[in-house]
Order: sequence, then structure tokens, then C-alpha cells
Amino acid sequence: MSLDYEDRGPLSAIKDYAEFNDLDAFYSMTDHIVGEILDDGNPEDQEYDIIHYFSSLNFANLEKFVVEVNNAFGNEIYIEDPDECFDEEHNETFFSVSIIITHPKLDGQAIFDEITKLVSLCNEYKIAYDGWGTQFDDDEE
Repeated sequence: MSLDYEDRGPLSAIKDYAEFNDLDAFYSMTDHIVGEILDDGNPEDQEYDIIHYFSSLNFANLEKFVVEVNNAFGNEIYIEDPDECFDEEHNETFFSVSIIITHPKLDGQAIFDEITKLVSLCNEYKIAYDGWGTQFDDDEE
């Protein structure tokens, strides 16, 4: 499985979501991202918004998935409005959504535990988990 959106191929090619949503790869990715954030000099003990990315060919499945995520995480999350997207390379329309979960500190294990819950729901609703990231505020005056 590739964690790079550009290399993942078309969503229509996914036959087994549990194989595509490979938890071992996400564990490695999480460890790598957390390490990079800390290596860049960012403090571990500051608040981080972790943004999880999802996509699906089926809007109804994406809606059901979002409802289940909301039920599982409740007030801990912010769900952005879904977007309709077009993949020109693979000539297919798909839908994407981002879910933001605020963490009181950068904790790779807490993020991975979150991914484990999210991926379980992804597999149930045939949703591709496209990884996670965070954004930093530009503190320049």
C-alpha cells in the first residue's frame, strides 16, 4: 500500500479495503510524522489538531461513515463538509472528507489508537483512509 495519494491508483481499483487501509503502514507513517515534527523543533507538549483524510467513490457510504465516526468520537471531533473531487489521471469522481481531532500534546500512540478506530469504520463502509497531518500556525508578526 502506498501512503502517497498520487501513487495509490484509482479508488475504483480497491478490492479489499482492509488490505488498502494497512494499519502496519499507518503505524510506520505515524511514527515517521511524529518524529519529523519533533525533529523540526516543535514541542511535544503543545496542542495539535490532527487532520485525518478520507475518500470514497460512494457518497452515501461516506455519509454513513461520518455518522458512525461522530457517534464513536462525539464532541472530540470536527467534521469538515465533504468535497466532490475529480481525479483526472484516473478519470473518476470521488468524495473526500477531513476529520479534525485536537490533542493536548503530540502523542504517536494516541494518534495510532485513533487511526485504528477510524480504519475499522473505513473498512466497514468501504472508505479509503488517506492518512493524517497537522497544520502549524504562522506566528510571524
